[in-house]
Amino acid sequence: MLLGGSMLSRSIITEFMQTSSAVKRGAEWTPRIVPVKHAALLAELVETIIPASDTPGAKQALVHIFVDLYVNDCYPKEQQEVFLKGLDSVDETSRGSFGRPFLELSKDEGRGLLNAKEAESWGNHEPLERSFIKMLKNLTLLGFYSSKPGATQSAEYERSPGPFEGCIDLKPGQKTQAMS
Repeated sequence: MLLGGSMLSRSIITEFMQTSSAVKRGAEWTPRIVPVKHAALLAELVETIIPASDTPGAKQALVHIFVDLYVNDCYPKEQQEVFLKGLDSVDETSRGSFGRPFLELSKDEGRGLLNAKEAESWGNHEPLERSFIKMLKNLTLLGFYSSKPGATQSAEYERSPGPFEGCIDLKPGQKTQAMS
C-alpha cells in the first residue's frame, strides 16, 4: 500500500494499512492523537491541500489517518503539541476571519486561510518543527504520494533507472536528459 517504506516505520505502515482497510469496510476511525472533535477538520485540511479532481484527493486516500498515526508515532512531544495547537488555531482563525468554523468555509475560503497561515509561517522564518502548516503540508504530501491512489492515479510512475536504450529518436523540440 505504501511506497517508500524504507522512510517510514514498519509499525506505521502496518497500522495505516489495517486502519484504512477497516475504514474502507465501514468501520469508524478513532484518531490516536488528534482529538476526536478535530478528526473531521484534519480530513478536510488534507483535502484542501490535495483536493479531488479527476484523481482522488487526500481525504479519499485516507491521508488524515496517516497524518494522525505519523504525528502520534514519530513526532516528539514538543512537535505533537505544536501540531495539536495548530489544529485549534485553524478553527480560531476561521471563526475570527469568517465567523464560522473551518468545516463550514467554502473551498476557496479554506484554501485562502491555509495560504495565509503558510505565508505567515514563512514570513516568521518558522522551522518545520515549530510550524503547524509546514508539518501538515509535508505529512499530507508524504501520505498522499505514498498511498496507492497518489502513487498510481495522481503521479506517473517512471522506472529509474530505466532500461538502456542506446540510440533513440527525439521528437521535434524534445531536449535530451541531463545526467548528474
